[in-house]
Amino acid sequence: MDLTIDAAVARHAETQHGIFTRTQARGLGATDRVIRHRLDTGRWRGFSREALAVAGVPRSFAHDLMAATVSIPGAIASHESAAQLWGMVGLRRDQIVVTVPLGANHRLEFANVHESTDLPERDRRRVDGIAVTCRERTICDAARLLRPERLGRMIDHQVNAGEVEIADLYQRFYGFARRGRPGVRKLRTVLEARGPGFVAPESELEHETLELIRRSGLPEPELQVVLAFWESLVGRVDFVYSDARLIVEVDGRRYHGPETFEHDRLRDNAAGLVGWRVLHFTWKMVTQTPEYVVASIREGLRIGRQG
Repeated sequence: MDLTIDAAVARHAETQHGIFTRTQARGLGATDRVIRHRLDTGRWRGFSREALAVAGVPRSFAHDLMAATVSIPGAIASHESAAQLWGMVGLRRDQIVVTVPLGANHRLEFANVHESTDLPERDRRRVDGIAVTCRERTICDAARLLRPERLGRMIDHQVNAGEVEIADLYQRFYGFARRGRPGVRKLRTVLEARGPGFVAPESELEHETLELIRRSGLPEPELQVVLAFWESLVGRVDFVYSDARLIVEVDGRRYHGPETFEHDRLRDNAAGLVGWRVLHFTWKMVTQTPEYVVASIREGLRIGRQG
């Protein structure tokens, strides 16, 4: 009978990154005496009073995070842990962090535990079987941990990947924000800078270029605009100043194959034939000679608006 319990528990733990709970073990036939015996003999090991593991299962980020989320009623992966589960950039990896309802009054030696009065069901998701805050809530929580530029970059990556809509993030922010909550003012500033019609830059180079444009006081361009220049030739361009008929393209050659390169040249030629100017800048230009980039854009705007 004991071997049957061991096998049943091991199979169940395999679906939970090697973790199971006392409650689950009892449901599979283990008495409190059997549980104590398994722990005393080292066949099972305890993370907390509730979270247990089969001996010999290697520890990992997912293993420890699952243990943390099942250790406390209502616990959910959050902050750095949630960001890692969602594949978000900018926060430290392999941090075991959970949020629990206020008053849970639990501490875990292997995890950071936050308490919150705001853990509605709409903020809860599951990734790989682990309870986790939704993407929008994860970004709201990350605001307390990141500088504004890194927070903005996290948002941009999520928007580009099609995982987050700015409108949904706004909605979650206004439901989450309250005076005194860490990071609220910072996140509001980052969101307002993007605006309801914001289109995120598609690459790190485009992000750097946009930041340079903003720092220099140049007008804000339109981003990722699709233009039809000539006959059936249509092209997506990085930055556009429509009033000056000026296109700004940033070229990171590692992102462009030969076919894309050829198409871009055809597009640039077609744009020139109908009166558009196209400026191209490389990573080296943007990062090492930013004054040249700024001066070129400024001159392009001047010529375009005069013409």
